[in-house]
Amino acid sequence: MLKHKDNGFTIVELVAMIVIISVISVFAIGQLGFTTGFAQKGVYDKVRAGLEYAAKAAVAQRRYVCVCVGASCVPSNSVAFTIDTQSPDTGSNFCASATTQLILPVADKDCGGASNAVCSRTNATIAAAGAVTLFNFNPQGQASTNAGVITNVGVTVTGENNLTASNCSTPAISVCVNGATGYVQ
Repeated sequence: MLKHKDNGFTIVELVAMIVIISVISVFAIGQLGFTTGFAQKGVYDKVRAGLEYAAKAAVAQRRYVCVCVGASCVPSNSVAFTIDTQSPDTGSNFCASATTQLILPVADKDCGGASNAVCSRTNATIAAAGAVTLFNFNPQGQASTNAGVITNVGVTVTGENNLTASNCSTPAISVCVNGATGYVQ
C-alpha cells in the first residue's frame, strides 16, 4: 500500500509569501500615483477650513480679514490671510495697507513655514474661480470687496484629477463663499 502525500502549502510557505507580497506592495503602490487625488482633496479641505476660520476670526475680532487667492499671493499658489489693524469704524479702504498676518491654528507645512496661508503641493493649483482674487470678510462675516458685498467668491483646486469645477455654480465642487452670509460651502 502506497502512502498518499497531501498537496498544498505549509504554514511557513504561506507566511513567507504574505511577507514578500506586503513588502512589494508598500513600494509599488507609492509609485502608481494613486495618492494624487487624496492630496488634491486634502488641499481642497485645507482651503475650505482656512476660509471658515477667516470668516469667524473677522467676527470674533471685529476687524476685516483680507483674503488673497492664487498666484499673486505670498506664498504663491496659496490662499493667504491677513487682518486689518484699523477699526472698521475709522475708514473705508480696508485691507489696503495696515495689515498683519492672521495666524492660523496650525501652520501649513506645504507653505514653507508661513503661518497665515494655506498652500498647495506641486500636483494641485489654487486659483480664483472668477475674477475676484482679493476679497475680505467684514466684521459681520460677509464676503466683500472695498466696493461692497459680493454675490459669491469661488476658489478652485485643480490638478491631474480635476476635483473642482471652474465656478461656484457647480454644487459641492468648488470651495464657494456666499457673499451675503459668509457661509463657506
